[in-house]
This record gives sequence, C-alpha cells and structure tokens, in this order.
Amino acid sequence: MEPTNESSGHGGMSEEGVPRDGTAFALHAFCNEAGVAFAALIDESGAVISSSSPQGLAPRNLPEIGAIAAGAFGATALLSRKLGEGGDDGLYQPGKRWHYFLVPVTDDAFLLSVFDGDTPVGLVRVGAGRARSAMAASLASSRERPIWP
Repeated sequence: MEPTNESSGHGGMSEEGVPRDGTAFALHAFCNEAGVAFAALIDESGAVISSSSPQGLAPRNLPEIGAIAAGAFGATALLSRKLGEGGDDGLYQPGKRWHYFLVPVTDDAFLLSVFDGDTPVGLVRVGAGRARSAMAASLASSRERPIWP
C-alpha cells in the first residue's frame, strides 16, 4: 500500500476532515477506532462503494483490489454455505506485513479491512461488527432515495 489521502464517499468532507456520507463516516470511524489502515465497502461485483484510509495508506489500484476481494469473499461465502456454516463471521487472512478481514454488510456488499500485525484481530472484528450495522442502515436509506430529483 502506498501513502495517499484517501476517503471516498458521496457526501464530501467536513472542515475537520470527517466524511459527511453515512457509509464513509462509518468507515472513517471504524478505521480510527480499530486501528485499521484501510477499509472499503465493496459490492458483490467488486465495485468500491466507499473507502477510507485515515493513516494515508490506500492501494493505488483500488478497482483491482475490489475485484479480487469480491472474488475471495464470494468463494468463501459459497464454501461456508456448502459446509453448512452461516458465513457471517467473515474471513481473516494474516500476512507478513498486512492482514485483512472480510465480513458481510448486506446481502450484496461486504467490508474489507486491512491492518498491520500490531492491530489485534479481535479489535477489528468488534469494530467491524459495529460499523456493519451503521453501513447497512446507510445503504438501505440511500437505496430508498430517488436517483433523479
């Protein structure tokens, strides 16, 4: 991951640098509370709905990361169903430098969290649980609003 100033959503930023959009705000808060370097809300096709990186570390190739994460998440969810598991616990993958955690937010969107080895995975899991309910509510309300005025 390369340093960037990343926080995307559809509502812009406040003067304090906090996102105004509900999903972006939830991602931003989650990153700060759980010590996550980068987080993204991604739909099942791999499109990045919103992302946040308060530490300034975000992948330059975000569309590619979204597509790969969607494939990994889809495969894991299918395997969980085939094995009779619920699949709501998510997928944790430790790496040498970066770890990632994927967890469902809605039936068609999931949360990708990237963090270093100093961040406890339990803290990420708990924070993700809180963030998913806020993001699911924000997604539901945005889907109810008309696209055209």
